Amino acid sequence: MKRISLINNYSNIELFQLFHDKKIFVYLVFLVFSYQFIVRPFNQAAMNTGKNFSMPEIFLALSNSGWIMVILPLVFLMLISDFPMNNSNTYIFVSKTGRRNWCISELLFILKFEAVYIISTFIMTSLFGLKYGKLRFCWSDMTSRYSEYEDSSEVNVLKELISGKLYNQMPLMHCLLLTCALLLLYLFMLSCIFLLFFINNKRTAGLITTIFIVFLGPVLAAVKTKYMWLLPYAHTSLTLHYTEYFRKPVASVGISFIYFAFIDIILTVNILMQANYYSFMNKEN
Repeated sequence: MKRISLINNYSNIELFQLFHDKKIFVYLVFLVFSYQFIVRPFNQAAMNTGKNFSMPEIFLALSNSGWIMVILPLVFLMLISDFPMNNSNTYIFVSKTGRRNWCISELLFILKFEAVYIISTFIMTSLFGLKYGKLRFCWSDMTSRYSEYEDSSEVNVLKELISGKLYNQMPLMHCLLLTCALLLLYLFMLSCIFLLFFINNKRTAGLITTIFIVFLGPVLAAVKTKYMWLLPYAHTSLTLHYTEYFRKPVASVGISFIYFAFIDIILTVNILMQANYYSFMNKEN
């Protein structure tokens, strides 16, 4: 029980240090960027049509947009790029619990930070739409019945942000839960790849590999090749799973969960198996 407490406390220490890192300002820049290209069209359309939108629609637009879904994981990777930490606290923790428990604490830290990252993004983007949006968990007329407001250029922009592949296929709450779960699994996969490279003393190679995966996924999706399903981006984007009107999905969301579960388990097992070989004295990291 004491060891579990140590693992949890160590992951909390890393989380606390991350929020005091100067790179957190990168996240603030990302929020400003999101406001400009996602929130602002929602607010402008609401002003022009006199209709309110549902505040969670902003987060769904952000997390299902191809180009934003390049930036969202990149900001996450940038924030964790200096982790795991390697200092006196690390040596004390490893001497008490061992390298494998240290890796478990890192995996726990990743899960905690992912949750904070996703929830914070949801809350902040929703608050940006507080003036013209309402906190309700159903699709708004402004986005799902845009044909009534064709004269509004801003509403036409919303067609690109909120696809009929979402609101025609599932309730908003269902869409929100699926999006958050798939995004959590996607970020965990990227983090595990980075951590696996790290414990093999190849932090830089790990960062390059994860960035390559983040960029290649949307590129393959843009050219609509079947090979896009080999990469995690396609499995994260709900808009790629459905057509706009037909109920039969292009790809099963259940298969996407199996895809992530399979890869994440393999990565986690490999991390724990190789943990005992990690050298804390290596200066490259």
